[in-house]
Amino acid sequence: PSSAAGTYDHVYKGCGNWPFNVAFASEHGLGGWVERLSGMSGLERYVSLGVPLIASIRVKTGELDGSPYKNTDGHLLVVRGFTRDGDVIANDPYGLPGHIRIIYKRAQFEHAIALLIGKPASEFSVRVRPMTTAPIRAASSTTEATSKGSR
Repeated sequence: PSSAAGTYDHVYKGCGNWPFNVAFASEHGLGGWVERLSGMSGLERYVSLGVPLIASIRVKTGELDGSPYKNTDGHLLVVRGFTRDGDVIANDPYGLPGHIRIIYKRAQFEHAIALLIGKPASEFSVRVRPMTTAPIRAASSTTEATSKGSR
């Protein structure tokens, strides 16, 4: 309840304002940033550097195989890696205890992001870390990222 109150945007009339979420985290000794990435390759670059990212998705019934919900108008999850085939390895907080690690098909995940912001292959991401650490800038490499031990 206190985090919802601390991130509530009275103009938007909700808690979906990413800069408000980062500002709230900074009040508790954490820092972060909000960044719009140009596509899945942006996610892959950060993950290849060991930086998991929070992504926001929107799905309708049947659009995201393996998801623990039928549909959502907006949902946050952590992208933690990619399989060898490029599918997304996520920690989805809506999953049941012991089942939050879910692998989503890449094309379906890209579509879930595009539905949210109305532009193909784009996502908003935020990384919260201790305030003493500066943001990590993703390398320009387009090599496929695979997190260790998550294949």
